Amino acid sequence: MDKNIFKYIVDNADTPVVVINIDYNIIYMNKSAITSYSRGRDMIGKNIELFMSEETRSKIVMTVEWFKEDKKNNSIFAYHDEKSNCDIYMIAIRDDDGELVGACSHVDSRTPDNTPPFDID
Repeated sequence: MDKNIFKYIVDNADTPVVVINIDYNIIYMNKSAITSYSRGRDMIGKNIELFMSEETRSKIVMTVEWFKEDKKNNSIFAYHDEKSNCDIYMIAIRDDDGELVGACSHVDSRTPDNTPPFDID
């Protein structure tokens, strides 16, 4: 199997995905995230705390610490974006031993897709 297959999946997602390591450095942004955030690609390699308010920083730190407390702590609702009608979650990223290695965002749209299933015509 192509070792990049998972990167391709995430890169082609319609919603932004930002991945941080446990030191809060942005290690990956998919194409959607790069185009969605004003600083885009320039954010990669920098501490995520540079790009958010004090309140949001505090919540991110508390969430990562909560992820560290228990291997069962893997997902938390972060907020609802009214403008795009979607929910944003933080997801723990764990290695094969269940140790926390980072976290990422996950977006779930609340807007139903009304197109017919498998509509390729």
